[in-house]
Amino acid sequence: MANKEQLILNAAVEVFLKYGYKKTSIDDIATHAKIGKGTVYNYYQSKEALFFKMADYNQEIMERDFQVALKHYQGKSDPLINYTIVRQLESRKMIAKYSMNVEVIAELVEIFQNKPDKVEVHIQYYIDILIEGVKSGRYTPADHRKQAMILLDITTQFLFKWLALNEKEMEKEVKNIFGVLLNGIVVKS
Repeated sequence: MANKEQLILNAAVEVFLKYGYKKTSIDDIATHAKIGKGTVYNYYQSKEALFFKMADYNQEIMERDFQVALKHYQGKSDPLINYTIVRQLESRKMIAKYSMNVEVIAELVEIFQNKPDKVEVHIQYYIDILIEGVKSGRYTPADHRKQAMILLDITTQFLFKWLALNEKEMEKEVKNIFGVLLNGIVVKS
């Protein structure tokens, strides 16, 4: 990647994640990168193109950090719970690093929920965990895709509630919710 393109991407990460897509302009990114607006357009045809390139770039970095964090967290609970807790913890780090506010987080969630390829990455993580769980006898065989979509919907619905809690309370809430999902609410005879 060219040095200027890297400079643009780094500025885009900081500006988009701090102010959101709607409140960010190419001028803002160019100013932050200390380059001309035309230089940004030499690399990216539009704000949207730059935004999704930035999202992919940032996702690669986050995934590396996530995988390391998940390895250190493994063994403390059910794999689905581990995955969800570590996702929350890593999201918190990103939110703090870029001083993201609730409005920006909500905007980004909405944008990504409307991008099937972005949603599919998270669905696939859940599917992989479910398949591995069936192989190990931890989970019962079922429609993994449907289960993964439900898990993603639940984690998205609880995102803001979990972010408002401290880490220990969030972990407890995730375990409680997933406990109900994994064990059901019906007494087994």
